[in-house]
Amino acid sequence: MRLVNFLVFLCAGAVWAQAPAAGSPELLPKLPDDAQIAVFDDGAVLTAGQLRGYMTVLDPGKQALAAQSPETLIQEIAFMRKLAGMAEQEKLDQQSPAREQLAFNRLLFLTQIKAGDAMNQVQVDPKEVLNYYNANKNKYKQIKVNAIYIAFGEASQAGAKKVLGEEAAKTKATQLLAQLRGGADFAKLAKENSDDETSKEKDGYFATLNPTDNIPDAFRVVFQLNQGEITEPVRQENGYYLLKAEVVTVRPLSQVNEQIFNDLKQQHFKAWMDKVHNGTKVQYTNPSFQPKSQPAAK
Repeated sequence: MRLVNFLVFLCAGAVWAQAPAAGSPELLPKLPDDAQIAVFDDGAVLTAGQLRGYMTVLDPGKQALAAQSPETLIQEIAFMRKLAGMAEQEKLDQQSPAREQLAFNRLLFLTQIKAGDAMNQVQVDPKEVLNYYNANKNKYKQIKVNAIYIAFGEASQAGAKKVLGEEAAKTKATQLLAQLRGGADFAKLAKENSDDETSKEKDGYFATLNPTDNIPDAFRVVFQLNQGEITEPVRQENGYYLLKAEVVTVRPLSQVNEQIFNDLKQQHFKAWMDKVHNGTKVQYTNPSFQPKSQPAAK
């Protein structure tokens, strides 16, 4: 049975997309890496360490299949070695476009290996995390939001609840806002006027929002509010919202430490990549490929 058939070819995209994972899956018998487990018909020896290395190329599902039948994976490796050997004997690897593809894939793979290694080498000092947190606390605001929703549109059927037109809905929302800013009780007005049944039953409580949440762009105005402040009417597709920052807090460092660490690591890695990229110079010697910003070579 061919569980693996041409696995390396099928997984080629994943190989070039990222460097091999560190370590090897513990799905094979526990043998020393140098333990011989097979000999191919060309005389080459396959060791346990080499087989584990091949396993790292596979996704978890194929790893599990190969672990159930490692001899199938070994047979496919032998088959691919034979085809590869035939290609080399016939010098197919020296013909275009195979020659250029092999060279480019090697270049691309080594580039990705180095980039992955550079990313792993990035160090972030805990003090840097703390300083970033203290300087950017607005990014970690957490807002308990209360809302009043005034719908607009047309009633879907006879006898249904009367729905306001858009202008009337905006006027009503504006009037409610004036009452709220004059000291009216938000929960009371929500219960009496909101068309959002879920929040009106909770005294207007809508959600607790963080800047990283996937919310409509118009709702992001709440992150500019101080505690107790209310937005102007916020238009959405079918109604207007009045959003109140009921409680404004900042998430503690313990909750966002990992996020900041990863953000800073990405920043350092990008800075390194930019430095290497900007330091990479090319001298164009053929006028047909001369960039407009660079004078022609003499």
